[in-house]
Amino acid sequence: MKTKEYLNQPHVKEEIRSRFNYNPDTGHLTWAIRDENIKRNKYFNTTYANLPAGRSRKHYKDNYIGVFIAPEVFGRKMTLVVSRICWLCMTGDWPEHTIDHIDKDGTNNKWENLRDVTQAENNKNKGPYKKHES
Repeated sequence: MKTKEYLNQPHVKEEIRSRFNYNPDTGHLTWAIRDENIKRNKYFNTTYANLPAGRSRKHYKDNYIGVFIAPEVFGRKMTLVVSRICWLCMTGDWPEHTIDHIDKDGTNNKWENLRDVTQAENNKNKGPYKKHES
C-alpha cells in the first residue's frame, strides 16, 4: 500500500493525532504522553513527552526551511511535514492540497498562518529564487 493511501486510513490518522499535542496559538507541536501501562512508553514519556516534535531543516529542492518528523506508525516509518500534522490535529483530516505558510516562514505553524492551497497558489506566495553558488 502506498504511503498516501496508508495515511488516509482512519485508524492511522487517529493514531498520529493521538501522538501529538498541537497549540494553534503558538504553533508548537509536542509529543503527547503515551499509555504508561506499556513498558516502552515509560521511557518515552520521561525522555520525549511534552518536548517539541520535529526538527527544522532545509528542503533539498528549493532551500525551503520547514520542520519535519519521522514517526513510526504501526511498524511503518515515514517522514512527515509538521505543518501537515498540525492541520490533521486541527481538522481531523489531511489537507487536500499543499500547506502554505502565509508569512513564508516554514517554521511558523500557528493555525492563523496555515492554509490549504493548490500548488499554483502556493507558488504565488514564494519569494524570489536565489541563485545557487557553485
